[in-house]
Amino acid sequence: LRNHLVRSRSVALIKSGQALSLRPDLLKSKLWADELGKLVDEVGSFPDVDAMNIMRDELSDLLPRLKNIKRTEATAKQRLVTKGSKSRLQRLVESDPILSLFEFYNDGRVVASASVGQVYKARLRRGPALEAILGKTEAAKWGGKTVAIKIQRPDVAASAALD
Repeated sequence: LRNHLVRSRSVALIKSGQALSLRPDLLKSKLWADELGKLVDEVGSFPDVDAMNIMRDELSDLLPRLKNIKRTEATAKQRLVTKGSKSRLQRLVESDPILSLFEFYNDGRVVASASVGQVYKARLRRGPALEAILGKTEAAKWGGKTVAIKIQRPDVAASAALD
């Protein structure tokens, strides 16, 4: 039952299953309640590269501000420090002016996922790029801060509208 709800990609069905799992007295079987309970923390994630592309697209209005900003020395040093072959995800983050504003924890992989989206943990990089986006005062305040970035699943808006 749980797998069917997850494969349906229906936010309404998954949320209904999550809510129903909290009321095992309404279900015929404890097994059903246990399976539906897994919807709370075992929905699964979507590919990290897809999430980074969504993030880049959503923040693309920042690009004009980054147009004349050169890469910081920290980014260049990071490329030298990274050993071995880089993953597609690492190459994407390093090469993109928006994504490189963040220093992602967990090698840019998801730290939590749910029915509507997933979460990444990152630190805002200090430097001229952040200053160009936020201004010097706000960049001084926010630079170096750890942030949680929640990315909505690519199909959730259409699914919710359909539901």
